[in-house]
Amino acid sequence: MITGCTGSLGGHLARRLMEDGWRVVGVARRTDPELEKLEPFRGVAIDLGTLEAKNSLFDLLKTENPALFVHAAVHYGNPRVLDRNLPEIETMFRVNAHSAFLAFAEYCEAGPMEQFCTFVPINSDAIFHTTATNAAYAASKAALRVLAAGLAERCKTSNGCVATLALGPLADHSKTSQLKALAEKRGISMEALTAEYMRRSNPFLVIEELIDLEACYRCIETIVDLGAMANGMVCRLDGGSAGALI
Repeated sequence: MITGCTGSLGGHLARRLMEDGWRVVGVARRTDPELEKLEPFRGVAIDLGTLEAKNSLFDLLKTENPALFVHAAVHYGNPRVLDRNLPEIETMFRVNAHSAFLAFAEYCEAGPMEQFCTFVPINSDAIFHTTATNAAYAASKAALRVLAAGLAERCKTSNGCVATLALGPLADHSKTSQLKALAEKRGISMEALTAEYMRRSNPFLVIEELIDLEACYRCIETIVDLGAMANGMVCRLDGGSAGALI
């Protein structure tokens, strides 16, 4: 099961899992016609920003009994109004943290799972670099990290585990398209502009390329292969963006 399967990361993970023989159930606000053409894929429309989302996700977990549950859905909100818009902040927290956490927590407590399940919440280096425009988003991701840490304790007796994948700047379609357009406008190479962007965006970064989506998939492969030993794990694929002591 993958939430946010219509996004760049979620879509890539869904396709790669199917290539490797997995049956994928993709969750998003709207189903993706292109993914629906693929086998074996099933799309389920659930808006994680609603109060009912937790129950819908829990029911889906009970029905599907997945071996892997990746929470890749994300909501950034509008930074211009976010700090004074409580409904928008509540929606952000439900999408980014609460809905998936509460559903999996209830799944753990409902009794032993039929098969071992690895829950991988996708997190962000934004929790280490809060600004005036991303504070609410960063707070929602920080909440997800703390909730995942507490969930690991419950997983000890539930035939499951939770392992966080913390990511830095991704090579998603939106970002690469923007950089490509700017590089053409300035008459420089995409590689040079990306390296400049990385240096300016975060002085802690020790990489000069955006993080490839395939690298994210390989990290998830490793987490799954570790089984119960991955419970409580934090896998950082962030280019050192959190700094040296994290």
